[in-house]
Amino acid sequence: MTTTPLRKAVDQEGGSRAGRATRAGGLLPADPVLRLATVLTAVNSLGNGLYFPLGVLYFTRIVGLEATSVGLGMTVAGLVGVAAGVPAGRAADRWGARRVGSWLWGGTGIATASYVLVGSYAAFLVAVICSTGLQMASRGVQGALYAEVLPPATRVEARAYLRMVTNVGMGVGGALGAVALQVDTRAPI
Repeated sequence: MTTTPLRKAVDQEGGSRAGRATRAGGLLPADPVLRLATVLTAVNSLGNGLYFPLGVLYFTRIVGLEATSVGLGMTVAGLVGVAAGVPAGRAADRWGARRVGSWLWGGTGIATASYVLVGSYAAFLVAVICSTGLQMASRGVQGALYAEVLPPATRVEARAYLRMVTNVGMGVGGALGAVALQVDTRAPI
């Protein structure tokens, strides 16, 4: 992954050699903006990967909702999230991606934290629709934010790298969630 132009570096003997564009053995980009986006994307993706199996487990085993009701509620929430992307994008165009993204990400955190207050199906619907709607609306805003902060020369490559980080984070989170499903107790949650 080369996110910044390679620079010539001087080795200990005074000769020049090609410098690394990434750090930590190629795992983290050298560009500080992309490095921060990488860490944030990894944490978010790991959480999302954990949420998919554990969210269902939590709402069915701990809250006591029926699995089909949880599935239906999450489906409705996903549809609301798809529809929320357009107004969120327009808001980002009008007030800036950073401001709108901050509000959406903060709202997502608060809505997700409200899951611990869910005690009925109606409360579940409100919480999951708000959380999923805000989270999915933030995806378009996130793309606009990347367009603002990533250098144009490496933007496509950086976006591809962040997509890879997303896939790995989701996979690791999903695998950890699968372990919790296999254990099937209240302890992993």
